[in-house]
Amino acid sequence: FFGALSTEQVGNYISDVVDCTLELYKKAGFDEIGDFDSIYDLAIDIKNTVLDPLFVKNTDIFTDIIFNGIAPEPLPSNDKVFKILLTFQIRKDLTY
Repeated sequence: FFGALSTEQVGNYISDVVDCTLELYKKAGFDEIGDFDSIYDLAIDIKNTVLDPLFVKNTDIFTDIIFNGIAPEPLPSNDKVFKILLTFQIRKDLTY
């Protein structure tokens, strides 16, 4: 999910920032702790890939990605489903 775009003027450039939330879900099997560990590990792998300096610096689509956190979140049902939220801010600087 992408949040609202905010714009800030800094010196001779404009900085656009948008909040980004990635939701991961996994249904637990017999090994609930192992299943939770695997989805949490996946969240860490995704974070590391998104924040890889080669990925961030080799694109002109955005200027920077700021990591805000990984958080498990309970679901209202009791279906043995795990939910993990990854939150980022994506920034694009535009000179004028």
